[in-house]
Amino acid sequence: MKQNHSLKDDVRNKIITEILIGTFPVNSIVTEKQLIEMFTVSKTTLREALVELRNENVLESMPRYGYRIVELNRNDIEDAMEVRMLLELAGLEKSIHQLDENKINMLKNYNDECERTRISADLWTHWNNNIKFHLLLNSLAGNTWMQTMLDKTMSIISRAYAQSYWEQWGNSAASLDIDTHREIVSSLENKEFDKAKQKLVEDILSLKI
Repeated sequence: MKQNHSLKDDVRNKIITEILIGTFPVNSIVTEKQLIEMFTVSKTTLREALVELRNENVLESMPRYGYRIVELNRNDIEDAMEVRMLLELAGLEKSIHQLDENKINMLKNYNDECERTRISADLWTHWNNNIKFHLLLNSLAGNTWMQTMLDKTMSIISRAYAQSYWEQWGNSAASLDIDTHREIVSSLENKEFDKAKQKLVEDILSLKI
């Protein structure tokens, strides 16, 4: 059972990835046959993944045709952004009272790791690094439920970002730097907590979708 669950999650994540990189544009139709051939998986495993994606409103079943990639509307995106702001600020407020040198160094090391790939990495690597920083920062609050909710919210925002990217910019490059992430960590290290909150808000609001 654990193996089936793992395979299902793997297929689900692969489908999400193909949506994010533009292989499956919004409102396009994908078929079970197409996905089975693409990912070399059983029909049972694929259908388990498809059920989950339907429940998450990523796909819509189109009888006799396949599955449509659902387009997020403006309300979906604004709701997700609002929830993200609430979760991240609450997490930062809670983590402030639990910060120590090890946690600060964890954030610093992650930023250093991102810096090493800053020039060579593609847009989606930068985007994933950005998400991982915010999830790492939120994890310092020690609230598993909060982190799970933020992870799901960021998944929706990733879809919205991809949707906006392919609609507006096509293959043109976009910049996602980590300077604000360094400022957040520096403010936390110097116990300038109000500044850290301000920089976090700026970083979240800098994302234009």
